Amino acid sequence: MQTLQLTKDMNYNDLKVLEQYKDLRNIIIKNQKITVFDGLESQSQTLFHLWLDSCYFLKSFQSMSKFYFPHLETIRLDKCKNFSDLSGLQSIQLSIVNIIMDNTLISSLKPISSLHFVKLQEIQLYNCQLLKSLDGLESCKFSLKSLILNNCAIETLDVFSKSQFCLTDLRIIKSNLSSLDGVQHLFQLNILEIRESKICQLQQLQYMIHLKQLYLDQNSICCSDEFYYLQNLVTLKQLTLNRNPFYRDDQFYEKLISAVNERIEEISIDEQIDPKKLRKQRKFNHNFVRFTLLDKKKDVQKTQHDLISTLDYRQLRLESKYNKLLKTAKQVTKCVNLINSIVIKSQE
Repeated sequence: MQTLQLTKDMNYNDLKVLEQYKDLRNIIIKNQKITVFDGLESQSQTLFHLWLDSCYFLKSFQSMSKFYFPHLETIRLDKCKNFSDLSGLQSIQLSIVNIIMDNTLISSLKPISSLHFVKLQEIQLYNCQLLKSLDGLESCKFSLKSLILNNCAIETLDVFSKSQFCLTDLRIIKSNLSSLDGVQHLFQLNILEIRESKICQLQQLQYMIHLKQLYLDQNSICCSDEFYYLQNLVTLKQLTLNRNPFYRDDQFYEKLISAVNERIEEISIDEQIDPKKLRKQRKFNHNFVRFTLLDKKKDVQKTQHDLISTLDYRQLRLESKYNKLLKTAKQVTKCVNLINSIVIKSQE
């Protein structure tokens, strides 16, 4: 047997039951009343993956620190709602590769600051709404490649200014971030995603020459002058700025297009198409790929003509608030021969 699952109907208070099994590689523990990991040591030499789900009485990893787990690669905690302390991970600092936690009471990463993670490549934290700072993350600065934070209360990225990290993928969704200060020190970053936050300035991005994908949807970017900080991002291929409160002056399009030039393969900015401005755009050689159709059918028909006359799109997304417009949108795509990817959907 390589995988063992302890479910609610088994009702264990500890993990002594594991002593009757041999060579377990994967252990899934759901809805148990365990408070410590006593008994897990019986599988310490073979365990690769540990998943705890809805273990409401578990508060920390402290009891794991007494044993060595040379092969444990993944720890996942889901809905362990009273788990609040990362102390005790020293027993896996040489082996752990992935840490995934959802819906915990973790408020600090400092308990792991004195450790040295050798293989830890990915951390995913979801719904850790007491976590405001990333201080302590220095313990995995040489190995960590991907950091995903969703619905956490992160307020600052200063930790990246204190140590040189090797991150290539940083994704933060639903945070209290109001500044990108710190990301400019992530010299190897390829993917940056910060959505549903309070970012208003892009100055910190101007020298991130390895950045390939940038997603800044639902922030507070309002000034189109911020586009100028994207000019040096020579490897940038994908850019999304949906649902930002841009002030669209007469130079809005010129500023954006001059900043991203021809290298961008996909740009996404939610807005209604102004046919006059769309015709004006054609003097630029760009690859705009996502538009939101106007609500009025006569405007849609006018937009059709402009789209049909524009053959340099690599991808096209047509979105409408009304299903009745989709038939018209589909007719447009038949006339555009150079499109590689077409997505048509309704926002209803």
